[in-house]
Amino acid sequence: MKSLVTENFSLEHLCRRLIRDESGIWRSERSEQCHYPADGARRLNFIEDGSFWFTHRRDCILEMIKRFPPEPFILDVGGGNGFVALGLQKAGFNAVLLEPSAEAVMNARRRGIDHIICSTVDQARFDPHSIPAAGVFDVLEHIEDDSAFLAKLKGLLVPGGKLYLTVPALPCLWSHEDRYAEHFRRYRRDLLCTQLRECGFAVDYATYFFSYLVMPLFVVKVIPTKLGLAKTYTHEQTQNEHVLPSGLKKTVVEMMNAWERKRIRRGNAVSPGTSIMIAAHAA
Repeated sequence: MKSLVTENFSLEHLCRRLIRDESGIWRSERSEQCHYPADGARRLNFIEDGSFWFTHRRDCILEMIKRFPPEPFILDVGGGNGFVALGLQKAGFNAVLLEPSAEAVMNARRRGIDHIICSTVDQARFDPHSIPAAGVFDVLEHIEDDSAFLAKLKGLLVPGGKLYLTVPALPCLWSHEDRYAEHFRRYRRDLLCTQLRECGFAVDYATYFFSYLVMPLFVVKVIPTKLGLAKTYTHEQTQNEHVLPSGLKKTVVEMMNAWERKRIRRGNAVSPGTSIMIAAHAA
């Protein structure tokens, strides 16, 4: 794949209403509270690099984006500590991280993200139809009025501009973990595709992924939640769940991950799964 990174890439045209600090980070004048755990950036910063879940999600996103590449850049909306943005950057894309958390932004800078905006979509006050592509990776479930947010993104994208999404899947898998993460909902692929069309998008590709986690998640998370046996979620528990032990379990997961990436690379769908991934464009 030909690299789309350009040495003279600049955010000046996009950030006319923002302030650039001495470190090169663009910032809005005011900050806005998001529906997200207060310790979320710090907690995930210690997990992401060694997590099979975050690694596979990033790799699946890259496979999809390579099939529907953005140009000249992709805005990673609510991209947290920059784990996905760094993957995009290394894969040869101009990735711009848009993240309101000052702590997450500094984590992303330390990670090596070149282009960072510390702001929400609203506070950034981008011009209409000024963004060629936006990635919204596990963000939509944190927004109460998700349709209004999608319609807002539609208004910011250039005609035909690309939208890439990942969200937690299957309402039947709702558990205490969703409450802990401050989710409003989990999604079904068909209903999300319909919602996107109603908001002015045409869906190019839609799939579930993490197919092998459906039953384990139901047994370990959903059943205890329904029985009132769910324990308080802890940082240590989160870390343990994201690291695969060596042996047969790790081998099986790696084989399943490779199989899912291969299907996504070829444009085939996976079903069902604990997450949904979609590529769409502004119709």
